[in-house]
Amino acid sequence: MEPILLTLLALFDQAESLAATIIVQAHRLAKDPVDRLSLSFPEVNLLGSWFLDERTTQYISLRDRISTLSETLKAFRRPEDDVDRVPTPQSTRGYYFDSTTVPRTDQQSLASIVRNVIAELETYDLRRIIYDPVDRKSLEYLTKLNSSLVCRLRQSGTDWAVGYGKYRATSHIYNKLKGACSPETVLLFAAEAGLDEIVRSLLFDPTTSTTLTQNARTLTRVCDRQDSTALHLAVSGNRVNMVRSLLDAEADVLAADNVGSTPLQLLLSSSRTFLFGRRQFPSAAGTSRWRTARQVVVEEDFRHIDLEFWNLVMRSVFTNHGSTIEGSNKLELSESVKDILGPALERLIGAATPRKALFEAVKNNYEYFVRALLECYDIVNARQDGIGSKDTGIVVAVQTSNTRMMEVLESYGADIKIENKDGQIPLWIGAKLGSLTRVI
Repeated sequence: MEPILLTLLALFDQAESLAATIIVQAHRLAKDPVDRLSLSFPEVNLLGSWFLDERTTQYISLRDRISTLSETLKAFRRPEDDVDRVPTPQSTRGYYFDSTTVPRTDQQSLASIVRNVIAELETYDLRRIIYDPVDRKSLEYLTKLNSSLVCRLRQSGTDWAVGYGKYRATSHIYNKLKGACSPETVLLFAAEAGLDEIVRSLLFDPTTSTTLTQNARTLTRVCDRQDSTALHLAVSGNRVNMVRSLLDAEADVLAADNVGSTPLQLLLSSSRTFLFGRRQFPSAAGTSRWRTARQVVVEEDFRHIDLEFWNLVMRSVFTNHGSTIEGSNKLELSESVKDILGPALERLIGAATPRKALFEAVKNNYEYFVRALLECYDIVNARQDGIGSKDTGIVVAVQTSNTRMMEVLESYGADIKIENKDGQIPLWIGAKLGSLTRVI
């Protein structure tokens, strides 16, 4: 191999290594809490969070600028599916600067540019990154160097675009972080950047896709320096699939950040995409401390996919804040949690009645939405609205042979002897249908 090619290989490796170090350090200084930072950056214990918070924007700016430069350096490597697959020192065809595409003089010019990149990156020692991360002239110089590299990349031939722009910037930063940072830092970045598959891979065993990893629940509770969890970040970015993954992993929708905002509040925000796309349906007065009687004309049903999502949200509430009662299937919530949950349900139900929501949830087996309604509204023995049999919720559960739902309703005080308009009681209906494997 020609000496100039060996030189280029070594220069590119050195430049990429320096860039990766700066990206990781800048990101961690921008996001990680002091307790996670202190092991790698001891002096932050003396500086405190306020010092880092004042420079967060600068750290992010430096991270993104160096990441752009690092992406360009990476683009000189041929992708694994191109020609010789993985580039090695023995295979110059692993790069877009071999003698078949780039003249010798241009190779020497490229080496000179990469040396300048290395010299500039070496000025970013840890002390500079902490105290003076953004210097306008330095950032302009980095931009100029990146432009020079792009020009050389274009001169390598028409296939240079195969490498350049092949990866999203966020994916590139993730690749730099994953080998140098804790899983906590990686998860929070992936959540903020919208890397759905990465978040799911950190939470679920890839062999089953449904079994949680050993530290999944711990990961869902970690926070950045603003006390935002991965769920905060996913909701703020309107990442529907990611939010579902985090809720499947039992992330807490009531965890508060440093300004008191919770994922539940963000989910309910009118600017978000997670509210019910409600069809309206007949309304009558509901009874609770949050609801007043009103009569309106509305459409006829919930969109079940929305109700399914909010069942996951309510499962998070009960999983993280519910207390079991010995000898009962009831999961009891504290008054403070109910004070939060009540207005949330009010917002979700809108112009509908709590009892209408209850019957839809019972019929479609949304257990935790049922639990939430029964915690906040006295409707366990309420009858269906409109013309019909005037059945109660437990009759609907009996008719669908849903033993689990029967047990839940019973734990909240469902009357198994209450009659419908035909004089039938749940026990008689169950016996007639042969749908009960046990008497309630």
